[in-house]
Amino acid sequence: QRERGMAMLLVTHNFGVVADLCDRVTVMQQGLFVESGPVRTILRTPSHPYTQSLLDAILDEGPARPAYTAPREGARS
Repeated sequence: QRERGMAMLLVTHNFGVVADLCDRVTVMQQGLFVESGPVRTILRTPSHPYTQSLLDAILDEGPARPAYTAPREGARS
């Protein structure tokens, strides 16, 4: 993004990915934007009931997602 001076759009259902990679987030419900703003603001103080329900559904006690490791060049899969 910095090298090319371009924006990137990431579509995901994983708030962990959003927290790790994004500066801003837009929450959609049934194809409509319901809340948009800086990631920290939305994750800490969501204002829309749908965003609140999504964040309430996160399993805090669940196992952490493993870090993605790209396959080494020439490695067999």
